[in-house]
Amino acid sequence: MLKPTIKDIAKALNLSTSTVSRALRDSYEISSGTKQKILEYAQAVNYTPNPIALSLRENKSHSICVIVPQIANAFFSEVINGIDETAYRRGYHVVIFQTHEQYEREIRDLNSGLARRADGVVISLSGTTTDFDHFRQLQAEQVPIVFFDRVPPFDNCHKVVADNFAGAYEGTRYCCPRAKNGLLTLPALLFCLSPENGWKGIKPASRTSGRLWKRGLSGFALFDTAETLQTIEEIIHTEHPDSFFLSSERLALYSLKGIKKNQHLLPPDLEIIGFSNNPYNGLLDLPFISIQQPAFEMGKQAADLLIDAIESRQKQTSFKKIVLKPTILAANA
Repeated sequence: MLKPTIKDIAKALNLSTSTVSRALRDSYEISSGTKQKILEYAQAVNYTPNPIALSLRENKSHSICVIVPQIANAFFSEVINGIDETAYRRGYHVVIFQTHEQYEREIRDLNSGLARRADGVVISLSGTTTDFDHFRQLQAEQVPIVFFDRVPPFDNCHKVVADNFAGAYEGTRYCCPRAKNGLLTLPALLFCLSPENGWKGIKPASRTSGRLWKRGLSGFALFDTAETLQTIEEIIHTEHPDSFFLSSERLALYSLKGIKKNQHLLPPDLEIIGFSNNPYNGLLDLPFISIQQPAFEMGKQAADLLIDAIESRQKQTSFKKIVLKPTILAANA
């Protein structure tokens, strides 16, 4: 059976197609009685709008482009779930791209998403993005865009981030009293990314707790398994730490393998803390304390911000920065 159209509804109810169309759009021009009559009939015959016609009429595709560094990362997977839930609730669908931490792919993904007529973009920057001209161009063209977690260093844009300063501070205070030889930090610093703010929370927390703060490693967090394993082993053999701070999901995953391999060289009361949303951390036989970012909520808030911007008839002149608080999940919890 063919799907009923606006013309079919108009013919059945002896109304004009324009009246039916306006009623289905909930126009104030149509009386409540006529509107109710049309809506009830449309529901009875299972009428659904033609998405292509709707897109052409509204000049919107009702789709949003989501760009993340890596889909397989537990944190970004949770964010995507939050985005998708909100998008579905508000009548939008999601097109997902991943940059694999490459600046060139980030630009290509943006172009691909917009070529598919996406109404706006939700994005977390790649690990190698240091030039932001492509975003400034989108802003000049009034393309709605929301950044999350990894955000650019300018303010005239929507941002949704976690308070990684608070997460690192509270996590370090939780860990420090158990440390004996000091807190060894192994960071994964990326240009203008939110994990960098975590550093600012580590040092005062270690001072407050009367512990020694050591900086282990800095640079781009693009370590592969072999490089991370080698670095961890070198630190274990030279520093003999009794605690570790791992500042990213990817670094934590790779580092735990090296710590596990060399556990016989480490104290029995070893403490490991790090930013991680891996749901299986509690199954580890290592004392890993997770600083969990509110990834799902971050995705929901980012999607709501974007869709509000898409549906606003006003030019964007003010922007929001939403800061969400991480939680500390004790070892093996």
